[in-house]
Amino acid sequence: MGYPLCKNPFRTLPNSPMSNHPPAPHTDEIDLIALFQAVWARKRLLATYIVGAILIGALYAFVLATPRYAASVYIDAPFNGNLAQLNQGHEPAGLALYTPSQVFSYFTRRLGSDEVLQHYLLVTLAYPEGTQLPASILLNNSWRVSVDVPQPKGRNLYKVTVQDETSQSAYDGLIRYLSQVRQQAADTLINDAQQKIALSTRDIQRTLKEQRQVAREKREDHIQRLTEALAVARAIDLEQPQLTLAQPPSQDALRPYLDGSELYARGAQALEAELAVLKARENDDPFIGNLRDEQARLRLLQEIDIQLDNAHLFRFDGDIVLPEKPVNPKKTLILALAVILGGMMGVCHILISYCATKRDTTV
Repeated sequence: MGYPLCKNPFRTLPNSPMSNHPPAPHTDEIDLIALFQAVWARKRLLATYIVGAILIGALYAFVLATPRYAASVYIDAPFNGNLAQLNQGHEPAGLALYTPSQVFSYFTRRLGSDEVLQHYLLVTLAYPEGTQLPASILLNNSWRVSVDVPQPKGRNLYKVTVQDETSQSAYDGLIRYLSQVRQQAADTLINDAQQKIALSTRDIQRTLKEQRQVAREKREDHIQRLTEALAVARAIDLEQPQLTLAQPPSQDALRPYLDGSELYARGAQALEAELAVLKARENDDPFIGNLRDEQARLRLLQEIDIQLDNAHLFRFDGDIVLPEKPVNPKKTLILALAVILGGMMGVCHILISYCATKRDTTV
């Protein structure tokens, strides 16, 4: 390596032995100016590559590539007012009301699920119902539906996008996909609600049955006590009750006559009359404390009717707009890449030719 700014300290003298050695071989170095001149000299070849690449890119973008239109919509949880019909009759019947977030979760769990996507592709691609789609079909059509979940720093909304080959088919596909999601989510919600109502109904019916059984057993027990007290009253020849209106007994004094230990003191006539009434009783419902309340709750549960039209699982944040321009192919990007690729190929061709010519000249 030379030292252009200073003299060589190891310069050999003319009579020095080192002066007989041949000069060092010249090393090849890349001359950028020469390369630029070589490229400029063959600029027509470079332009040919660029124009050819642009034509190929334009052929793909405008003729060969299938356009894809995208229809999108933002999805949010319903308002409380949208759940009025769904919650109708729940609170009087003792059931918990559905909240917007709880209802919306039924819908969001279905968004992007494989089950909904497969059913959507069956309808979109006109396959017979019940057909099992091959994995290749699912993979090649995965671009058709995309679901963007809410981002922490973005809008707290779900974005659903459906793409198709025409603007109208993308619009119709989005509506069809959302309808399928809503159908499956609503079926699940209605099934869960009906099971909850059926469980509450069975609990009330079981409670009513148990209350009637207990009331019947209590009546039979009371009949047994009255029968024994009647036997005692007849044995002592007591026809009239020992209690008089002239001197009503205190509460403590009256208790034995009520709890059965001294029922005979009521007299045979009163005991016989009460026994006859109890034995002739066919229904204990009027004597069960909260039975009517439970029956009213049971009727309210049986009147609850949850239909698909009542299940508002989500709401649109804006309208679904018919797309006007395709999102694919990106024609501007394709043409720009074609220019870059054509230029690179042309420069490479020129540089390879230049290097080969220089090598032949050197040899």
